[in-house]
Amino acid sequence: MQPGLSASANSRTDTAYYSPARDLAATAALAVDHTLYQRYDTVWSQQLLAGGGSYWQKNHAAGAITVLGYGQRLRWNNVVDTGVMLNWDKRPYDGKRENNLAITLDANIRF
Repeated sequence: MQPGLSASANSRTDTAYYSPARDLAATAALAVDHTLYQRYDTVWSQQLLAGGGSYWQKNHAAGAITVLGYGQRLRWNNVVDTGVMLNWDKRPYDGKRENNLAITLDANIRF
């Protein structure tokens, strides 16, 4: 289970980017990890993420948040670990629910 809680307050709302006066988001997601291949220190796995929550913005009604994700990780050895994750979410912005699709690439190198 992956909980999430975020809030913000902005003094300027007349900006070119999304900047609500006040907002609050609370989410919870279930993450599942499945090993596809393992040999000694090398591990190839896939991850599935699904969850939801609620988003509130000042001067707008609260709305639902939906989150889905799929990714794969490759732990090459005890030193190098890499991954890719495709995330989709649907959440309200200024009272209207909008879709967001993102790809995350990451690498961990232990020393």
